[in-house]
Amino acid sequence: MNRKRALTVFVTVVVLLLGTGPVNGRCDLLFSLWDAPSDGSQQGADLEIQDVELVDGLFTARLDFGAHAGGARWLQVAVRCPTGSGGYVTLSPRPQGTGMICQMLL
Repeated sequence: MNRKRALTVFVTVVVLLLGTGPVNGRCDLLFSLWDAPSDGSQQGADLEIQDVELVDGLFTARLDFGAHAGGARWLQVAVRCPTGSGGYVTLSPRPQGTGMICQMLL
């Protein structure tokens, strides 16, 4: 039986620039849900939030990935700073869970 449930994630992330400290400014964020901590299969569509204000590397976002089958899930976060510039950089590692606080290096 494939049981579906709504998956809404409240995430607080600290984004750090390697060697320069926390990010301050406006960034675009790209979130995706995965079934493994690395590689694996993406579950559902990407969620993009543009022009997010980061203060000392912190932001909080409510992400609604809709209905998904049960099982463990990992959140992949990619960031583009400043907003609208260049490509996204994927942060690592992917944190696991449905409500999470994570610290990631860029």
